[in-house]
Amino acid sequence: MFWGVNSSITYSHMVILRSTAGIVNCGTTLITLATDAYHKYQLVVYNHVTELLTIPEDKYRTLHNLDFHIGDQTYSLTPNAQIWPHSLNTKIKRGKKGYIYLIFRDCGTHSGQEKFSDFCLGYVFSDVQGLA
Repeated sequence: MFWGVNSSITYSHMVILRSTAGIVNCGTTLITLATDAYHKYQLVVYNHVTELLTIPEDKYRTLHNLDFHIGDQTYSLTPNAQIWPHSLNTKIKRGKKGYIYLIFRDCGTHSGQEKFSDFCLGYVFSDVQGLA
């Protein structure tokens, strides 16, 4: 199940994506962001082995909410909601115990270049927001 939404995205009051079209898709696991938004969020380390962002434990304590503004509602992903569950680390391609992986991927195009979608809010977003 999926549906289209317009959303802007902020991280600690910094706009990382201006209001644009995207989709909520319960059939997609992660959250994908337009390349320019992904790079703004990428205040952390990219892991070339797993193709996910990873952060050290001390950096986790400095994460802020990532807010999705849809209509007049704000849907927040707390720091804990932005990380892959530790118990599932070994289910990730070449994932390792003891790492903190984030649930975001680069969708591969800059905002405004895709005809229909600059982001995809996958199952992790839907689950946290009670939509799944």
